[in-house]
Amino acid sequence: MTLQSYLTHRKRYEVAASIALILLIGVVLATSKIIENVRDGAPSCWPGAFATEFTATFSILLLMPPLAWFLQTLQLNWSNARWRILWHIPAFLCFSLAHIALFVLLRKVLWRSVGASYEFGPVFLGLLYEMRKGLLVYVFLVVLMLGYQFILTRLQGEAGFIDSDSEDTPAWTSQFLVKMLNRQFLVKADAIEWVQSASNYVILHTDNRSYPMRQTMSGLAGQLDPATFLRVHRTAIVNINTVVALQEGPEAQLELRNGDRVPVSKPYLPALRAALAH
Repeated sequence: MTLQSYLTHRKRYEVAASIALILLIGVVLATSKIIENVRDGAPSCWPGAFATEFTATFSILLLMPPLAWFLQTLQLNWSNARWRILWHIPAFLCFSLAHIALFVLLRKVLWRSVGASYEFGPVFLGLLYEMRKGLLVYVFLVVLMLGYQFILTRLQGEAGFIDSDSEDTPAWTSQFLVKMLNRQFLVKADAIEWVQSASNYVILHTDNRSYPMRQTMSGLAGQLDPATFLRVHRTAIVNINTVVALQEGPEAQLELRNGDRVPVSKPYLPALRAALAH
């Protein structure tokens, strides 16, 4: 699997990986509890062990999206780490208390469904015990998410515009400086065959390579020559000079000279037909 294909379906892979991680942790904890019971001569009670651990891990899964949003909003880096790291104190408290509330609710519902009742126990000691474990879970998730983001950023690289000091410089950008894996690449705008939107970044497709870039489609569209580059879909901008054919129908698409097929939305068809007619 290439980096490009991963980035295109990044959200799906992240959701699948999160679910797989939570399931794995739940299985490990539940089986560990069962082994401890057998070792101590107590009944294995595997349904109770799995119900107990999976309600805890499922609650963590539900809290992972808001935690990811918090980390993205916080934008922690070395220049602001001194004061922004303090935000993790209230964040941890909210995360831990929400986790406890969720798994207690889930356990009460499950226990009641089989004619039993779930008791949390002494509130103070119970909160202290669970928040101690919650701290480890919070730190683990934060390190995991920040580490993943760091690695992904390094693999994606960073692209920027190369500006000119000339007063005759047009409003659009003629080339990009792309930094990927400790190397720098100069990508000329006229070498870009099409641009693909993928979440909070775009992918610059040339004849033999693709360059991920942190930018919005609307922001990039304002930097490209409108006489050459045309928005044809919510997720695509094409270089008109690379178009081989326009295939119209229920799902219109463009065929490019490199063989790629780019979707076309109906609202963009009139402008596209006019551009291709010139």
